[in-house]
Amino acid sequence: MSTIMYSFRSHFFKHLSSTTTLCASFFSGRRMCRPQTHSWFTSFTYTPTPHITRKHQGRFITTGAELSTPSSSSAPLLPSKASGGDSLTSSYLSVSIRCVKDVSDMLSEALLCYGASSTTVDESEDGNEVCVESIFSVSHDVKQCISLASNSIGLENIPSYQVVVHNQSDWIRAVQDSFQPVKVMEGLWIVPEWVSVPDPRATNIILNPGLAFGTGEHSTTKLCLFLLHDIIKGGETFLDFGTGSGILAIAAIKFGAALSVGFDTDAEAITAAQHNASLNG
Repeated sequence: MSTIMYSFRSHFFKHLSSTTTLCASFFSGRRMCRPQTHSWFTSFTYTPTPHITRKHQGRFITTGAELSTPSSSSAPLLPSKASGGDSLTSSYLSVSIRCVKDVSDMLSEALLCYGASSTTVDESEDGNEVCVESIFSVSHDVKQCISLASNSIGLENIPSYQVVVHNQSDWIRAVQDSFQPVKVMEGLWIVPEWVSVPDPRATNIILNPGLAFGTGEHSTTKLCLFLLHDIIKGGETFLDFGTGSGILAIAAIKFGAALSVGFDTDAEAITAAQHNASLNG
């Protein structure tokens, strides 16, 4: 049996995409809808090696991977806390956008399609308005991005916003502090590279997401992991299209797939996926 999953992490504002399987399961995601400056696909390929075998919920899992990848431009990963991240001194833009609560989710997805690296909706405030926190590179025209995103979801006026310039190392430290081990299910953990494994007996996916989508905390990623855990019986071929950090492609191998291939067009995602493949090899 061959299992193929396409993991398109985006929304319909730009390039309609979804996460699907042959049995027509759909999940929405984010990140891959950013406009690309090239049309070629970069890929990395996992093939299992039989040197480590573990029992996981009644099913044997072969872990270990060999990485085959074309060269790609480098992109920043999150350094270990031991390194301090002081070498990453470039700046980025933190943008806070005020909007009505009803459109906050749509606006967040649209911002990702028009250049934002990440978005978060802060719903801690009372009332009808919320704050959409977003990250942009300093090269982006923030006003144009917000204008295009607003128009794409039918807003008549551009929401009010505030832009602050930050040092990238500050953002990386904040991500390190917020990204903790995630217990997806019994016997399966997503563990940051800079944190000790909570349960050595479990199946642990070691991850450094860098600037790519896929930390295991997003609900769509968790749903895909549950689905993979249920449908992979051993020996399948797996395709992760829009692989981001590579988390699903790595999980497929750990669940017993014979071959796992990840595709992406984002150089940052490819760098993260390559690194994560080596962490789990």
